[in-house]
Amino acid sequence: MFLCGANDLKTIFVAPECFNLCFYLLSRYTKKDVRSNEAITKYFLMGAASSSILVHGFSWLYGSSGGKIEL
Repeated sequence: MFLCGANDLKTIFVAPECFNLCFYLLSRYTKKDVRSNEAITKYFLMGAASSSILVHGFSWLYGSSGGKIEL
């Protein structure tokens, strides 16, 4: 819903992160299971790495456009 109406790079970044927060909580649902703990740790680290790559790409777009990006 938020991603469809995105007009700037901040909204494009924040909308999927809000969805991922729900998925992190659902992955952690069974707290006593060792596999669940391992899965959420790996999922969180992969999400953090992919988010940092996305922000780096956005910074390249923002810098190459001279600070004016209109979608």
